[in-house]
Amino acid sequence: MLEQEFMCSPFLTEISVKKDRRSLHAKWLEADLKDGQRLILTGSVNITRKAMCTADNVEVGLIRLQSNKSVKYLQWEPTDLPKHFERSQFRKAGLGNRWVVHAQFTRETMLEGKLMGISNPAGKWEGFLARADGERVEFTATVGQDGTFRVQVPHAEHYATATAVQITLHRSGSDAVGWLHMEGILSLPRLQRLGITSLVRLVNNEQSEDDDAALLEYLALSAQKHLLTFKLEVKPRKKPEASAQESDNGDSLRVDLERLAPTTEDPLTGIPHGHLPTSEQNLNEFFGRLRSRMLTSLGGKGSRGISGTTTDEAGAEDEAERKENEAKAKKTTFGLEKFEKKMSEMASLDGPQNYLKAVFTMWLEVELWMRLDRMKDFEAAEFACRKWVRNAVQRCRMEPGTTTFDRNLFTITATLAANHIAQDQGDEVVGQLVQLHEALERYCSGPVAQDFASTALVTESGYVFSDRLRIKQDIGLSEALERVLSTRTFRQEIEIIRSWQPGQALPDDLQILKTTPGTLLAERMGRNTKLQLIECKQGSNACPKCHMEMHLSVRNELQTYRISKCLNCDRFIINLG
Repeated sequence: MLEQEFMCSPFLTEISVKKDRRSLHAKWLEADLKDGQRLILTGSVNITRKAMCTADNVEVGLIRLQSNKSVKYLQWEPTDLPKHFERSQFRKAGLGNRWVVHAQFTRETMLEGKLMGISNPAGKWEGFLARADGERVEFTATVGQDGTFRVQVPHAEHYATATAVQITLHRSGSDAVGWLHMEGILSLPRLQRLGITSLVRLVNNEQSEDDDAALLEYLALSAQKHLLTFKLEVKPRKKPEASAQESDNGDSLRVDLERLAPTTEDPLTGIPHGHLPTSEQNLNEFFGRLRSRMLTSLGGKGSRGISGTTTDEAGAEDEAERKENEAKAKKTTFGLEKFEKKMSEMASLDGPQNYLKAVFTMWLEVELWMRLDRMKDFEAAEFACRKWVRNAVQRCRMEPGTTTFDRNLFTITATLAANHIAQDQGDEVVGQLVQLHEALERYCSGPVAQDFASTALVTESGYVFSDRLRIKQDIGLSEALERVLSTRTFRQEIEIIRSWQPGQALPDDLQILKTTPGTLLAERMGRNTKLQLIECKQGSNACPKCHMEMHLSVRNELQTYRISKCLNCDRFIINLG
C-alpha cells in the first residue's frame, strides 16, 4: 500500500464494440505522487467481497508507474462546476411509516436483521417469512433502538435455503418489507460434478435424477470432506406446540450444527452468532441440512415399505411408467456404484473408530435414501442394509457412550429382524436372527448388554429413519430386537458343544450344526468319540495345531460360522473372537 499523498483524477469511459454490439466498461484512475511519479490504474476492478474474497469472480486491472513528466495517455482539462444544478440530500431509507428490513440466517434457526427508517424502531414487531410458493411462517421479533433483532424462526429449514424469501414486519400501522439475504448460497464454493443449484434443489427436496447422480458422483470424489457432518448427533426437532404448518412427513429430525459453526458470541447478549462465515462453513451447514432432509424422508410417520408386491402405488403403475422410471434411474444407479466403491475404499483404511463410524454412517444414510426415497427399490435397499451390517461389524467396535453409529446399527438390525419375523419362514427366520445376533456380538466383542441395546435403539414414531424399510408394522422394533437377543448365537452354541460329552444329548435346535462345517462336526460327534475343538488366535491365518496356512475357504467359514475344519490336519478350529 502506498503511504504517500496524491491527487487522483477518475475517468470512466464506455467503449462500444460494433462487431457484436456488446458494451464494455472500464475505469481509468491517475494519481500524481509527491515523489514525481504518476500512478495509473486501468481496468474493471471492483472492490467488493465477491470480487476480492472469493474465486467466483475474476477482476483484471493494469497498473503503470511512470514519471509525471512523461506524455500522458489522456489529456485532462480542468472544468468549472455547472452553474445550474440541484443538490441531492440523502437520508435513511423510509419515509413516515415506510421501512426497509435487511435479514439473513446466521444459524440453523437464528434469523438476524436490521430495520432501517427515520424513527425509533424499538419494540415488538409481528413478522413472517414468505416463500415464492406461498408457504409462510410467522414470528415475533424484539427490535432494539439501533434497529437490530435476533429471533428463532420455527421450520427455518424450509426458508434458510430457498432462493426467494420475503420478510415482512408490522407494528401499529408501520410496515417493513425486504428480501431475505442468502449470503450462505452466494458464498458456497464450486464443487466437482455438483452445481450449487443442484445442491439447493437437493436440500429443498426439489431434485431431479440428474441432481441425485451429481450428488453421488461428488461424494465419490469428496466424501472425506463431509465426514464431520455425519459424526453429528441426530435429534428430534423440539416443537413448543402443535402447528398447522408441518414438514412433508409430519415430524422432522435435526442435525446439530453447532460443531460446524463459529463460536463467536455477542458481547452484550451472549447469543452465539457468526458474521462472515467462510465458504467451507456454509458448505458444511448445507450438507447438515441435506442430511436432515435424508433422515426426514426416511423417518416419516406415514411412510410404508416400498416394494413391488406390498404397496398400492407400485401396483397401480402401468408398464410404460415403470419403464420410464427404470430409464431415469440408470444415472442414479451408475452414481451409486461409484459412491459404494468410494465408501468401501474409505472403510478399508486403518483409522480411528470415530473415522470408521462416520464413514459407515454416511454410507448407510446416503444409500438408503437413494434406494428407498429416490429409486424406490425395496429389495435392493434391504440387501444393502444386510451387507452394511456385515461390513460395519467387521471394522467397528463398541466404545463408551451411545453414538449415531450405535443407533443406526441397532435400529437397522431390529428393522431387518422385524422383516424376517413378518415373513414367518420357520427355520430360515431363526437362522437369519442368529446371523443378526452374531453381528451385534462381534461389534460388542462379547454378549450384548440389554441396557446398551435399549438405549441405542430408536423406536419413536417419526424418528426411525429405517421405517420405510419395514414390510409390515405388526411387530415393534423393541420386540424384534428382543427376539434377536434371545436367539442363541454360534458363539453360545459352540460353548454348549465344548461342554458335550460322548453319550449326552444335544439340543435339537442348534443352528451351527446345520451349517456346512457344522454338518461335518455333527458327523464326528455321532461316532461318540471325544471331541477336540482348537481355538484360533485373532489375526492369525495359520492353523493353531499344524501351523500350516489356512485355506481361504476355511478363513471365510471361521468368520461367518465361527467353526471350520482344517484341510491339512483335519482338526476342527473355532473362532470365539
